[in-house]
Amino acid sequence: MHGRAAVAILRGRSREALGLLDRALALLGPAATPLESVAVHQVRGAAFETLGEFAAADSCYRDAEAVCAAIGWWHVVLGMAWWRADALVRRAAAVTGEERRALARRALDLALPAALASEAVRQRFPHGPLRERWVALASAPATRSAFLAIRAVEDPALAAEYIDHIAGAVSLDAVGTAVPVERGELVMLPEPPAAEAHLPHAASGFGAGVDPAFPSAGFELPPRVRLDPAVRNALDAWIDVAEERYGFPVRSERAVASW
Repeated sequence: MHGRAAVAILRGRSREALGLLDRALALLGPAATPLESVAVHQVRGAAFETLGEFAAADSCYRDAEAVCAAIGWWHVVLGMAWWRADALVRRAAAVTGEERRALARRALDLALPAALASEAVRQRFPHGPLRERWVALASAPATRSAFLAIRAVEDPALAAEYIDHIAGAVSLDAVGTAVPVERGELVMLPEPPAAEAHLPHAASGFGAGVDPAFPSAGFELPPRVRLDPAVRNALDAWIDVAEERYGFPVRSERAVASW
């Protein structure tokens, strides 16, 4: 039923959508699964946003995040962060002055740490279609959201630093792979490999002749990228925020010079 509500929102019938969602919550009751609860809260938030009831929308998004946090779905929380950030950017575009700046700063605080963390999560997957599906469904939209938020705060220096950052985090294109991967497989993610098992791509032995008894555990985290490797920049502070907020490393402590 929340799917019908989402369609109603797209057609400009947000009040109708809220009614559908109330019915969905009543039908699901205590038996609602976490995914069902998150979906309903997200769509309710979108409905309230289109009605201009932003406090109610924020409350719905926070409820969705709380469900995810309670069961350890930190990866879903990452998606919620850029979802909320995009909503704030849209709101900022409709106002001026200090209100616009405050909304843009809130969007950046949500979007950029989530994008940094989402990109780092790639390192937890072995090379293959599931890794590339994560890029398509999680890190790519989060990166787009981060750029929108940076534009909203009008910070060209941070934009340049972020471009340097993501230029050091390439991914392979899995188009044409023979192994299909369903979106549902991203609900539960693998644990990060042990620090001593992290190997750079070249040292991992990927490719022909790999001994299956010694599979590669992952990729080494890329270094931080700075104009002067010895001097911390603005993005370093955001990397620190992301690592503290989500509880895992985003980049190594090593730094290299930007192009």
